Amino acid sequence: MNSILVDIINEQITKRTALGEREERANSPGWILSWSNVSASWSPTKKVNKGQTIRLDANEVIVPGTRQELRDLCMSGRLETLPLYENSFERTYEGR
Repeated sequence: MNSILVDIINEQITKRTALGEREERANSPGWILSWSNVSASWSPTKKVNKGQTIRLDANEVIVPGTRQELRDLCMSGRLETLPLYENSFERTYEGR
């Protein structure tokens, strides 16, 4: 698996420390990765085109890659946990 891609994605993930929506512009074709507190995992949810401006929630990041690459990467355990998850209800009280 491409370690540069892992580094790029993890850099985006570690920036997600504030709640609320934001707008971002896609620098390359790729996908939105969304974090689920229920499953404590990432998954590719929506394809994006280069130059497209997207409104994202706090649990979403725009990343390069194909859907299959990202699915494999999400299941590999190499992606960081969403920082906001550490203090979430699911993590704190349900032990996920």
